[in-house]
Amino acid sequence: MRRFISVLALLAVSGCGQAVAPTPAPEVSLLRNPTAPLASQVDVTSQDLDGSWRVRQAGGDFFVVGNLVRFSAREDALFFSQIPLIEGGSPDNLPIFLTFKFEQSGPGRWAGSSFEDPVAPDTFFWVHWMDFDRRTVALGDPDGRFVAILDRSATGGGDRIAAAREILDWYGYDTAKIVAP
Repeated sequence: MRRFISVLALLAVSGCGQAVAPTPAPEVSLLRNPTAPLASQVDVTSQDLDGSWRVRQAGGDFFVVGNLVRFSAREDALFFSQIPLIEGGSPDNLPIFLTFKFEQSGPGRWAGSSFEDPVAPDTFFWVHWMDFDRRTVALGDPDGRFVAILDRSATGGGDRIAAAREILDWYGYDTAKIVAP
């Protein structure tokens, strides 16, 4: 009987407090496992990224008009532009949309923001892997908001694309969500 009264008293006391709202789960990236190892390739420079690239595969918030992007290395900055594909146009003579200015924030790492939306949060990207001949690059946001595999050519290089996917998988990216545009 004493045990019953003790339990009843405990239940009554615990019912007197205010209801506590459940703590929301921390935001987890839908594209990358935050507990996986992560690194950038330290020997990649702005000059290595300079030029036109084809988006071969991408995921997350990597928004691309068509499937061509351009990096322009100028002095201490790296400019990233999305280029719409126009029938018969060459990659060097096309209009440019949505330009970002990046500054190197570490080896293989860049931080910047959009010219079109100066109050938008900064954008970061790390080069996770670039092949020896600088033809294919896997880059992404370390928080897992976006990821992309870029190549100098629109076709070919299947072995390099596969290698880039392997690296991204090892760094915790969900490769099922990295698809061709």
